[in-house]
Amino acid sequence: MPETLLRLVVLVLPVALVPFLLKPWPGRSPLTALLRTAAAGLFAIVIALFLLEVRRRLIPTGFASESPRAHAFIAAFSEEAAKLAAFLVVFRPRDSAPRPSLRTAAAVALVFAAIENAVYFTVPLSLLWTRALVVPALHAGCTVVVVAGVLRLRTCHKMATASMTVVAGVAMHATHNYLIPMSSVPLGVRLTPAVLAVGAAVFLHYRSPSHSI
Repeated sequence: MPETLLRLVVLVLPVALVPFLLKPWPGRSPLTALLRTAAAGLFAIVIALFLLEVRRRLIPTGFASESPRAHAFIAAFSEEAAKLAAFLVVFRPRDSAPRPSLRTAAAVALVFAAIENAVYFTVPLSLLWTRALVVPALHAGCTVVVVAGVLRLRTCHKMATASMTVVAGVAMHATHNYLIPMSSVPLGVRLTPAVLAVGAAVFLHYRSPSHSI
C-alpha cells in the first residue's frame, strides 16, 4: 500500500465507524446525525485548542518534562472536558445515559480523534497503525465513561459512584498519556489504559437502558 494511502487510512479509519455508532436514527435523518456529530467533534477540537493555549500561558516551559504525571493528567482532563462540553452543547441529552447517548458520545470522540490524528499525519510509519487504532479507541472509551458518569450525576442518588466514573475516565486517559511515550515499558503495558477504557465503555453501554428513562 502506498505510504500516502496508508496515512489517509489513519484519518478515515475512526470516522468510518461513526455511522454504525449512530444507528438507529431516532427522530432524525442520517445526514443530520452525521453533521451534528462532525460539528461536535470539531467544536471539541476548538475547545481543546483553547484549553491548550490557556495551559501554555499558565504552566511554565519545561513543566511536561519536570512533572510528567501532572502534565499527563492536565492534558487528559483538558481533552475530556472539551469532548464532554461539545457533546452536551450540541446534543443536549436530557436522560440518564441510555445507550444511544453513549454511542453518540463515542462517535463525537472518534471525530475528535480523527482530527487529532491529522495533526500527527507525518508520524513514522512504525507508529502509524498504533496511532490509527489505539488513539481513537482510547478517546471513544474514555469519553463514554466520562459522559456516562456526568449524565448519571443528574438523576443518580449514588453521587459518589457517578463521580468516580468521571474520575476513572480521566484517569485512564492520563495513564495512557503518561505511559505511551515510554519506549522502555512493554507495548502491552502501554496499551492497557486504552483496552481498559474500551472495556469500561462497553460495560457501561450494556448496563444502560436502551431508551430514555
